[in-house]
Amino acid sequence: MKNANEKKQLLVFGYGLPVICTLLVWRQCVKHGGLTLWAVIFAAAGLFVLILAILRSSWLKVVLSWWMKAARLIGSVLTVIILTVIYGIVFTPISFFLRLSGKDYMCRKKSMGRRSYWIARLPEESQQQTKQF
Repeated sequence: MKNANEKKQLLVFGYGLPVICTLLVWRQCVKHGGLTLWAVIFAAAGLFVLILAILRSSWLKVVLSWWMKAARLIGSVLTVIILTVIYGIVFTPISFFLRLSGKDYMCRKKSMGRRSYWIARLPEESQQQTKQF
């Protein structure tokens, strides 16, 4: 089963990447009115992968492993950048606004008059929490 899945993944990579590269070359040519350096790079990469897919699919496995390592590296870097930006743009201003307005949705303020911070629940609410699915 693993071999069939791996073979399918190699075929999708070997024939899908050249199609994507062809679309990128076409876009570059239309946008800039002719061949650019990026169009040549995309064409060379697509042609290289297509030739490997046709002639030596065993070598394509190495190219795919390099491609996936690069994709994981790019994904991990972009994930950190995107989450940092979202945190800074969304959560930080909301936090400042809630602190300035005095809201305490998590009930974290200490109160000297309270004997307990336990939140009493109705029996049907606690029943829903034990049977989640």
